[in-house]
Amino acid sequence: MQKKINNTTLDLLICTGIYAALAAFYTQLMKIPKDVRGYPAFLMAGACLFNTILLIQTIGKMRKERADGESSGVAGDVFRSNFIKIVTYVVIFAAYIFLIPKVGYILATFLFLLGMLLYIGVRDVKAIVLLPLLMTAVIYALFTYVLVVILPKGTWITLPF
Repeated sequence: MQKKINNTTLDLLICTGIYAALAAFYTQLMKIPKDVRGYPAFLMAGACLFNTILLIQTIGKMRKERADGESSGVAGDVFRSNFIKIVTYVVIFAAYIFLIPKVGYILATFLFLLGMLLYIGVRDVKAIVLLPLLMTAVIYALFTYVLVVILPKGTWITLPF
């Protein structure tokens, strides 16, 4: 008999794994010179914040399930479906990482966000065009002007900015 894995238990395991990875990264962060430590520390703090939000939501779901006496167990087909989605996201993200040095940060990020919106089923044309455009511009401005990080310009295609 196959044991069912509860959605909230899986989320809890993922949160724990992310915290473990962040702890490992933190130990490496102390080896980086102080003058360039800000950007990685910023990313780690953001990851920790979002992971904490996920953890709080997961604990809330667990409490609700216990109060309702229900179990949102998943196994078999649902597990495979989620696994396929995760693998698809990883492949799309890997393509994004590969394209950044080739086509530049701006174009790669725009295409990545556009592709992800289409993959998750967004069909509003305004959202499909404006959201990737605005997010790319905001992130570019944040990295370039606030964090003073030079982003890749690309070797295949070079944009003028």
